[in-house]
Amino acid sequence: SSKPGEKLLRSWFARPSLDLEVLSQRQESIAFVISRQELLPQWKTLAKKIKDVRGLRASFDRGGLLLADYKAALSTAACA
Repeated sequence: SSKPGEKLLRSWFARPSLDLEVLSQRQESIAFVISRQELLPQWKTLAKKIKDVRGLRASFDRGGLLLADYKAALSTAACA
């Protein structure tokens, strides 16, 4: 799992939605992953390369970028 993925799942449980469309999209996302179990190892490898986009954005906005921030941005963009 990835840190952004963990945060997303945690937010789904912490702030459950009452919007049927949002709930349907969440269920479809989970069903898709479950139905493609054979791809799970590849997804895990890709997920590890995805960094916290909000954290990167904050670094870009305040102008305090480190080499690690650039590497994280490139790693995340390569997964898109």
